[in-house]
Amino acid sequence: MSDAGTFPIAIIAKVLDLDDRRIQQLTKEGMPKASRGRYNLVACANWYIRYLRARSVNPDSNASGDVKASRKRLLDANAVIAEIDADERRGILVPVEDVLSFIGACFVLIKTQIEASALAPAEQRKILVQLATLEHHDFRSSQASPSAPTPAPA
Repeated sequence: MSDAGTFPIAIIAKVLDLDDRRIQQLTKEGMPKASRGRYNLVACANWYIRYLRARSVNPDSNASGDVKASRKRLLDANAVIAEIDADERRGILVPVEDVLSFIGACFVLIKTQIEASALAPAEQRKILVQLATLEHHDFRSSQASPSAPTPAPA
């Protein structure tokens, strides 16, 4: 023992029933440190008692903000899932497959109507090309943008 009243991290860890790594973490959170690798036993014990007392009074005040942030993200995600489930039960949401099937049927109907129209064949082709561009758009992976091609007015 080179400094009076100070001990190496291994001794502090043993007395507080922790491991060396946890002592290093607690040091970053405010546990007093005498010098490099040396700790005052009484000061560390007092600090650790206050730390545990504060945690027992307010268990959400974890020393690690990561745990608190993770818990909040989990609660937020569960809330979103609950809202989606409730919307599905109320019939507000419909499966993507149903929407895509409906859109496909609409494209077929529009194509049939265009082909049966009195438009010139060149004009029909122009509209059908624009329609085909829309039909092959992947609506699941991206939002339809305002600049998406729209059929020319007849």
